[in-house]
Amino acid sequence: MTEDIKLLTEFGPCYENWTIKIVDGSLSRVVGTGSITLSKEHTLNSILLVPNLDCNLLSISKLTNDHNYLAKFSNNLCEFPDLDLGRIIGNTEAYSRLYLLKKDDIQSRQVHPNRCFTS
Repeated sequence: MTEDIKLLTEFGPCYENWTIKIVDGSLSRVVGTGSITLSKEHTLNSILLVPNLDCNLLSISKLTNDHNYLAKFSNNLCEFPDLDLGRIIGNTEAYSRLYLLKKDDIQSRQVHPNRCFTS
């Protein structure tokens, strides 16, 4: 999920009446869906555009179900191996119980800097 429409490609409006409960307890409507291209080989689809989010959220279960990726968690690190390519496609470090993409990793993957991603 993201609140930043500039991150999305292949954007389309959401005609369903979907709402998301925000951490503060308020509800926010899903206004559209799209894709985020991380690299030539990696695109995340079915990204929800949700106004009022403070950060971008990534569902680990959706990521591992939709792609042949693993999420390998250890103390304060999560790595994402692509099983088809046989290599790590990204990693995140834990900060205050959230796994945040590093600024240089985010920029190199065309994702807005200083936004958080969590499972």
